Amino acid sequence: MGDLPTDKGGWQGIVYEHHIHEITQVVAVSFLYWDHLITLGDEVKHVWAHPKSRSSFLFLFLRYFGLTSNTSVLILAKSPLSHDRYLDHFIPCLYRQILLVITQSAVCILLTLRIYALFNCDKRILVFLCGSAVIFLGMAAYFLVGQEKVRYPIEIGCHIGISHQTALGLSGVWTALFAYDAILFLLTTSRTYRYWLRSRFEFGTERLTLVSLMFRDGAIYFFVMAMATLSNILTFHLSGPFMRGGLSSFASCVSVTLMCRLMLNLHASADTGIYTKPGDPHRPENAESSDNGTGPTVSSEVILETMIMDDILMSTFSTTYRPEAGGVVR
Repeated sequence: MGDLPTDKGGWQGIVYEHHIHEITQVVAVSFLYWDHLITLGDEVKHVWAHPKSRSSFLFLFLRYFGLTSNTSVLILAKSPLSHDRYLDHFIPCLYRQILLVITQSAVCILLTLRIYALFNCDKRILVFLCGSAVIFLGMAAYFLVGQEKVRYPIEIGCHIGISHQTALGLSGVWTALFAYDAILFLLTTSRTYRYWLRSRFEFGTERLTLVSLMFRDGAIYFFVMAMATLSNILTFHLSGPFMRGGLSSFASCVSVTLMCRLMLNLHASADTGIYTKPGDPHRPENAESSDNGTGPTVSSEVILETMIMDDILMSTFSTTYRPEAGGVVR
């Protein structure tokens, strides 16, 4: 209770914080729905229209779990249930935090599989990333238990604040998540730079390849998520009890959106060879003929021996990428 003010102006500030928190939740969910609608065509074209794989199911789980969970949190926050029931069982705050952990864990799993693919299923990379993820989940579980509640002055609806001590612990969880994203970005940078050098010297081109596209998307993801995560971390230290973690829903929605965009962009940028089995030759329909007297030749497509996430747990295989298409095939 030490976080609550004793003067009228302080109470008005708390009410203001609560309204800002609600607005950020509405904006976050609206952003998620808007992006889902404008990318629904790509989802149908590149995911639903092809045979499902492990990666496809993970993608669909993340996409629709993010939609339903954030919608349920928004509805729960507006439900006219008694304040005592909310406070006694600590339902809404804990429920929202558990959903955040599940969502961020799903995003981390997809990013981990992506890095695992880039390193050609190197078990050492997988062990290192899994160990880091276990530490993150352990921290999250520790700080989710035994949180201190702050009573909202209006005895109606879901209004539970976060004490200063609890805020310090939760900020540590988000800091660990930021550190994990940084590790993934550094691994992506080191691996894709190596592929870029090889393609430059072996193929004599500096144009965008599929691996370079993965680096570009990974860099965009890390930059945007770094800004969202750091902004949310600052709310734990600089805001009042009812705005601490107020950008958690926004950061989660941005994370889901960017991860789905990253996967859709990867699918859209690869030819149908993405679905070939290990060891299959380069498909003839991906080759273009040139009437130079020597028969059909493959044009300036770059063939990469890399892992694509749809069959990431099987083995590496060849796929093609069309730089003439500008990196994205719509």
